Amino acid sequence: MKKLFELKNDEIQTLMDQNRGQKNNYADENISLRDEIHELKDKIKELNHEKDEQIRNQSENSASIHHYEMTTLKIHHENQINSLNNEIQKLNEIIAS
Repeated sequence: MKKLFELKNDEIQTLMDQNRGQKNNYADENISLRDEIHELKDKIKELNHEKDEQIRNQSENSASIHHYEMTTLKIHHENQINSLNNEIQKLNEIIAS
């Protein structure tokens, strides 16, 4: 009977040791996962910052292109108006003569 108790005691001790090992492994894995989550959050913040910067740059670039195109269009229209005014003046001179 004593042998049986010793065997069972050894078996319980072995199971307790296994449980401690599993608990330690779980704690280590938990720490590792927390570190990985923290790194991923930092990476997400960095990527969001980069995307915000790209959006800002694209917006500024679009505004610059729009301003250039509007200025070019305005000059083109002014040239057309001047050309038409010159033609009107020439026609008025022909009519007056």
